[in-house]
Amino acid sequence: MRGVLAVLVAVSVLALPAAPALSQADSAEVTFWESVRDSKDVDEIGAYLKAYPDGKFAPLARIRLRALQEIDEAPGKDKAAPASSVTTSPPLVGNVCAKIRCLKVVGADGPVAMQARPRAWAEVVGRIPPGAQDVIPAGERATSASIQWILVEYNGVRGWVPEQFLTK
Repeated sequence: MRGVLAVLVAVSVLALPAAPALSQADSAEVTFWESVRDSKDVDEIGAYLKAYPDGKFAPLARIRLRALQEIDEAPGKDKAAPASSVTTSPPLVGNVCAKIRCLKVVGADGPVAMQARPRAWAEVVGRIPPGAQDVIPAGERATSASIQWILVEYNGVRGWVPEQFLTK
């Protein structure tokens, strides 16, 4: 009886339909998702959504992205910005722009927001009026959601500004 049962189980397993093989595109999407699904970086989750806006994991990615954004925007939470990006210091004394290449605000219809972090949704820490010519580059750059950001100082406030609004 045991032998017959074992044969029946073996035949049943062999009769099961094989799982469909993943296409190369599906395999790439699964690999990409597995590489970012536990990430705490909104840019990584955003990159998945940019590559696969209607992907198998897009609903989960959107939920994860919203949760990460809520954590970053929670009141009283240290937003883990680089210390240099949120500091307020006295304006630099003397004609700094004569010594270094200051930047000028261009292409803005109104004041350009200075963000606490290089993220479009980050806290605004200051504003630079259109045409301002004494924007001091702080030397740091970042990319977030395909936006090139530059850390600057203006009137003693440091913040991140999209590079598209600055020129030398």
